[in-house]
Amino acid sequence: MFEDIINLVLAHHEDFTYEEVEEVCQDFYDKIPKKIKEETKLKRLNKYMTVEFELESKEFTFEWESTKEYSLETIPKSLFEWKSKIVSSLINIKNLNKNIEQTYLFENAELKVNSRDKIALIWKNWAGKTTLLKMIIWKEENLDWVIDIAPGVKIGYLSQDLFWKSDKNTLREEMLDLFPEINKQIERLNEIKENPEAWKETEDLNKLLVENDWFKKHTLQLEILKYFWFSDEQLDFNVLQLSGWEQTKVQIAKFLIQEVDLFILKIFLM
Repeated sequence: MFEDIINLVLAHHEDFTYEEVEEVCQDFYDKIPKKIKEETKLKRLNKYMTVEFELESKEFTFEWESTKEYSLETIPKSLFEWKSKIVSSLINIKNLNKNIEQTYLFENAELKVNSRDKIALIWKNWAGKTTLLKMIIWKEENLDWVIDIAPGVKIGYLSQDLFWKSDKNTLREEMLDLFPEINKQIERLNEIKENPEAWKETEDLNKLLVENDWFKKHTLQLEILKYFWFSDEQLDFNVLQLSGWEQTKVQIAKFLIQEVDLFILKIFLM
């Protein structure tokens, strides 16, 4: 009976549990006189929870929060505190030898990258920096060396060659394609939530979405752009209409909410 408003609260306040919000709903609901119609009771509850938890929207559709301050400084800290489930080294390179024609780039090179490492590759042009990154990303294999990448490692690679799910996408479409499985489950929930015969599926979906923080991720697909100073009007721009710097910011935002284990940023210094 309270699922919609509970899920909305959880989508905006990750520090609460489903049971805690449900208890608040039940306490308020029980105080409403029994003679009041059920529909009116639920409307009162909805209004109370909206004020109590400072909700901006009563639906699962996204809206910019007009009273919230958005900037790089106010991005949720939890997005920077992603803890990889991989406890071993992310990457381990041994005995790397590589040459292009007569130019030797690496000779018996070794490199180990752990989950908290911050590493900068700084050297002159054509020294092999990009070659090394591509060997890691595409897991180039050779009997003479070993590039060992831990199973399940998620790598985000941002270079001057930006990539899109489709260059025909609007910015909105591009972002809402980040978590297709989450979007599919929430769409299904919205389809069945008013059907009393689907109460068991509704309950199971709610549990799945809450336990995996999927309501929050669903909201962040678009909300993250606000922290990078994108307007709601820009959501309907084709991705190629954005400036080069704006396109780069979109890619960074995408990696941020996808919680990659290793983020590789390739930049050129003039």
